[in-house]
Amino acid sequence: MRGMAVQTVGFLLIAIFSLGLILALMTGLLNPAPLTCFVYRAFSSGNPDMELPGYCREETCALARVTINSSSAEATQLAAYAVACYTSKKAPCPKTNATAVCYELRIPNGLYATEEDVTKVMERDYESGCMLLPNSMISTPSGPENYAGSCGTEDRLEWQLSGGETLVLVEYDTESNRVVIR
Repeated sequence: MRGMAVQTVGFLLIAIFSLGLILALMTGLLNPAPLTCFVYRAFSSGNPDMELPGYCREETCALARVTINSSSAEATQLAAYAVACYTSKKAPCPKTNATAVCYELRIPNGLYATEEDVTKVMERDYESGCMLLPNSMISTPSGPENYAGSCGTEDRLEWQLSGGETLVLVEYDTESNRVVIR
């Protein structure tokens, strides 16, 4: 009789654990992606016809790394990368936050272009740069100010640099629908 009670308690514990696991998977509390990717990779190595799910492919998180060597082209290249990032509106990767890094820019001599320089380039050099990525406010050492030129009525470019940086990230923030340069 006593052995039967232990066996019943064991079955109940297994049932409760299984139910909890199923609920965790269904509600999204437990992410099965890493385990699923491991299993797919283990079995797909011998089967070339087996396709990996999108979240298992590393190229979905590819990051463009660029080196800018010319200090005279900093503002022009930053404007081009900011507009490209905004128009592509990449999905965040990894999907744990709302920011997608579009470009990693290495500037060996340090960045000395300002948000105003980049906005002037978008207004002047790119026919539709300000139409694609409006920037009505610019960051200055004394705080945010209205842009003196005409680059749209919205502020879709957020500048988080102080000058002299050798590594600059151009990111797309899905929550605020902005390009963040930091």
